[in-house]
Amino acid sequence: MASVQMKSLTIVPKTGSEGKPAPSPTGSVDSGVNFDSPTSLGQTIASRDFTDLPTAVRGAREQTPESPIVVVVDGRPFTPAQVECMARELAQARANGEFPRTTTPTYVVQAIVEDFDRLRKLREARSGAPRSEWPQMRNATNLLISITRDIRNRDELRGDRVEATTVQDRVSNMMQGVHGEANLYRLVQHAVHHSIQNQAVQQDLAAGGPTMSAILTEIRDAVQEQAVHGKNGVTETNMENVLEEVFGMIEHALVDAAGPLRLNVNRMDNITNTQQSITTTQQSQLDAVGQHVNAIGGYVNAMGSHINSLSANVNSVAGNVQAMTTQVGVLQTFVGVLPQMVTQAVQDILPQALQQAVAPTLAPIILTRLQERMGAMKGDVSGKDTDCGFGEKHSKPEKLRGGDKKKPSFFKRFFDNSKRSGHDDDSAASGLCF
Repeated sequence: MASVQMKSLTIVPKTGSEGKPAPSPTGSVDSGVNFDSPTSLGQTIASRDFTDLPTAVRGAREQTPESPIVVVVDGRPFTPAQVECMARELAQARANGEFPRTTTPTYVVQAIVEDFDRLRKLREARSGAPRSEWPQMRNATNLLISITRDIRNRDELRGDRVEATTVQDRVSNMMQGVHGEANLYRLVQHAVHHSIQNQAVQQDLAAGGPTMSAILTEIRDAVQEQAVHGKNGVTETNMENVLEEVFGMIEHALVDAAGPLRLNVNRMDNITNTQQSITTTQQSQLDAVGQHVNAIGGYVNAMGSHINSLSANVNSVAGNVQAMTTQVGVLQTFVGVLPQMVTQAVQDILPQALQQAVAPTLAPIILTRLQERMGAMKGDVSGKDTDCGFGEKHSKPEKLRGGDKKKPSFFKRFFDNSKRSGHDDDSAASGLCF
């Protein structure tokens, strides 16, 4: 069985100089009652000493310094000055466009600390670069997007919570109003019931009082008359005893008659108590149903926010797909044109590049072959005529056949003559006739 210990209440007198009540331990100046341990009458906190306390306790009270108020966020303590400084820094960063804005109130310390940590990480990622270079910093841009998404999710979640709390408060106030109205109705009903009962009793007393007095007077007169005449063994000496016996019999009969009525009243009280308990149970069930309805409403709101988030994601994916389709079309066009571009580039660049690369190497060889050929021409004139005639015979049909065609390049004619020189006896002579 639970026990409750009540502290004694002592009256604290008012001081005559100030005309105000003495201060109570709770800090209230309106109370004239001291809710402290039992003390002598008129003792106040100012006149109280701690001589009866142990020495260790008094030393702890005297030596313990007053620590400043701190706020612990994620295991880290912060003083009000630090929180205020962080809030000012965040406000300045949001005003400059350096940090995304939020709808969270400025008195939420958790949000201030989290946003300040995000701002510090964002500044470290930007490394003090000017604002014009921020879009080119990929890591800082990705971090800013992530921070913006987290802040928006927090704001949406807080808005949902605030809305759910507001709805719950309104429903609770409505339920409290319903409870108050029900209690008032029960009080009025109880008062009316008792008023009706009292009125009925008063009416019964008013109606039956004279009749009962007349009956009792008639009984007393009849007993006195019998005592005067000495009838039925009633005399003046035992007349009071006879009256007591008669009245006792009447009272016993009334008690026997009122017994069933009393039982019925008890049964009615039991039925009333049962109905009251049933009403209380039904009210608790209604409260539980109201709580379930509130929970379902919260789930519906959360589902709506999730659906909105999914819709935004789907729209973003659709935009990305459309952009990717455009890029794929551009790539297909580029791939279709690429072979033609490569062929044209090779045709335009390769002959000139080969000529520039091979000419320095072939020039000494050609000079050497010319010198050798000139030496051979001095020793053998007939061989020169033969070779030159052979070259002229072959060159004329080539000119006739290629009159309407583009003239071959130097390297093509050189390599063709080199191939033919493998079948001739004098490779030097054939190589010179190009």
